[in-house]
Amino acid sequence: MCMTCRSDRKRVWGPRTDIPELPEVWVGRWIRLLRCLECETLWVASPFEPYASFPYLVVWDRTIEEFASVHAVDDGALCHEWLQAEIRVRMKTAELADIDASRRHDTRSGGHYGFDHFEEENPVDLSAYLKPSP
Repeated sequence: MCMTCRSDRKRVWGPRTDIPELPEVWVGRWIRLLRCLECETLWVASPFEPYASFPYLVVWDRTIEEFASVHAVDDGALCHEWLQAEIRVRMKTAELADIDASRRHDTRSGGHYGFDHFEEENPVDLSAYLKPSP
């Protein structure tokens, strides 16, 4: 059980004040890949508007190299698209504190991102840019 990022029971962190501080292992254009030092889980992180003050984290179940290759496709636009869709998928089963934080963000952003409009699965297909899972 990871006490730092809680990856054993969390797949998304909404824009909360207690979001874990994790070191960067890869930095792109307004998007970063973080690693938990306790459990080695990788997290995609990006701050959202207004004022880039609403950070979200989502588990990345692939490698650093795979994240970098997806980012290289279009300077990160595909990574951002995937992240936004993944937030909508993961928020459906997130902790109440993350859902509440996301709803506050939705109110503050005038509904721009709609992270409380849940999706069943991520419609952004990264398979063309990733190796098959072992």
